Amino acid sequence: MASLLMISHTSCFSDEVLCLIFDFITSTCDLKNIMLTCRRFLNLIRHRNKLWKLRLSASKEVLDTLESISSLSFPSGKPPLTVMDNLIAGKHSPELLENELLMHIFHPHLKENLTTKFYAEKFLEHVRIHATQRRWQQIESLMHGAVLISQWGLMEEQHLTTYGFVDQILANIADRAQQIVDAEEDLNNPDASTNKMPKTAKEILNCINQVLYRELGFQKYILHKNSTNFTTVVFCIEKVLEMRVGLPLILAIIYYEVAKRMGILCDLVYSPKIFRSFREFSSTPHAFLLRWREYSDKEDANSTFYYNDPCNDGASHRNPPGSYSTVPVKNVFIGLVEHLLSVNVLDWPNQLHFHRLACIIQPDQANSVLKYAKLSKRHGEQLEEAIQLLQRVEGFISNQAIQSLTRECSAKLSKVQAQNAKEKEDIKRRHSLTLKYAVGLIMMHKKKNVKGLQMDRLVVIYSWYCKPRQPVIYNVLFHNGNICDVKEGELELHPAPSAIKHQEIGKYFERFDGRRYIPNAEMKAKYPEDDSVALSLLQSWDESQVTFGSSISLLSEDNKKLTEERKGKKTVSFNLL
Repeated sequence: MASLLMISHTSCFSDEVLCLIFDFITSTCDLKNIMLTCRRFLNLIRHRNKLWKLRLSASKEVLDTLESISSLSFPSGKPPLTVMDNLIAGKHSPELLENELLMHIFHPHLKENLTTKFYAEKFLEHVRIHATQRRWQQIESLMHGAVLISQWGLMEEQHLTTYGFVDQILANIADRAQQIVDAEEDLNNPDASTNKMPKTAKEILNCINQVLYRELGFQKYILHKNSTNFTTVVFCIEKVLEMRVGLPLILAIIYYEVAKRMGILCDLVYSPKIFRSFREFSSTPHAFLLRWREYSDKEDANSTFYYNDPCNDGASHRNPPGSYSTVPVKNVFIGLVEHLLSVNVLDWPNQLHFHRLACIIQPDQANSVLKYAKLSKRHGEQLEEAIQLLQRVEGFISNQAIQSLTRECSAKLSKVQAQNAKEKEDIKRRHSLTLKYAVGLIMMHKKKNVKGLQMDRLVVIYSWYCKPRQPVIYNVLFHNGNICDVKEGELELHPAPSAIKHQEIGKYFERFDGRRYIPNAEMKAKYPEDDSVALSLLQSWDESQVTFGSSISLLSEDNKKLTEERKGKKTVSFNLL
């Protein structure tokens, strides 16, 4: 758009005409690029464009919310559900809110605020969950469902896959298969004047097999109980298309979609006899088959069904073992979700995440909500969401199990909130003279492993506690690792500190200044003396290094003089001889 406008001299258009043109632009990113082309466009868009004004309004609302949420959420780091819901229910669209949140997470300013970024990630997840909930209600096809499953599994990423992106890859695969079909026709009918016989469905499917399995090398990935090598990419369709390894269901959907683009309509079917229950997902290669007829465009009850196995190089069966039934689209994906949960390959946060998805796919199923709420109560996470979902279950008033679990979740929520309030009011004073280090300092955790080798790991102190007649204990965040309690004797000030990568760093600190982490307002209030202690320790360290460096320098000079004197003596003695 900008390039088209710049072809003509801008004086050819009045401000009113330019504003009308700009009103057709639906992307704030495009508007920003146009603003950078000249000052006239900059002023017009800033002062008169409705979308840009809306974007600025959304930006201010998001920033104000993020800057105020830490005081409401500390020390748990969990924003109140009402605040997040109010942001979504406001005047700005979820898409606009998502764009603003992404700016805080993936496009920070030079003075990045880690606390703002931390809570932006929480809000982004909530906004995307609501968007997913809306889209699942409109689900129509297997591919739409596969895309939503992928978006859910990779929700924390900057760019989520889209239907259009996956559709283009599948279209490219279909085009390649069509090239093989055309090449075979040309080979069989070299005379262009001869009428070409149309390919049968089986011949077309054979061409698809050649592309998917021989050229691209697609393979199935079978989940087993307690698999240790599980990775989420095996059920994310765009990752499966990239890596060419995936769960049987995802391979079946890819095969189904490519066949559809080549004019062959298939049905995704499964056999209850083979794996007892659809939701248990047997590892047999015949768990999912694609059923088709030679002439799928003709309604003929007597025509023969054929079956292709997408997990066995597309092998064709006329009479596969057992009876096969079609699966409703939503049942396909609730089966996938329950499969992931049943084989115990997810840690509990991801289990909670996918139990939440099960509630979205089938909101009318009380059993899904009960499982989610029980796990939520067990770990004290997402309790507000669990209570909200329980109260929305049909027959809530008459269902004793749901009412009982709702009361238990409410009691757990009250207990957690009371604990957070008590912890927030607990101001940590440095009464103990033995307390050596301070919050925000980057340390080396020095400890030997099981083989007796020294292991120095980068950590940052985010809390401490000391009891009478007991050693001081520091709570630390490990770089790319866990949260742990360590003794003071295991810590040493890091000589060359660097930034720590940890998902909870922003809960406690607002920025990294190159030497230490600066506590946010809530941490400064909780540890009022630690900031000055940390600065004093670093200053003392710097002075000791300067003194040590000076001593080394003087020693070097003395050694140099002594060496020169020795050389001189050697020369004299040599001359005497």
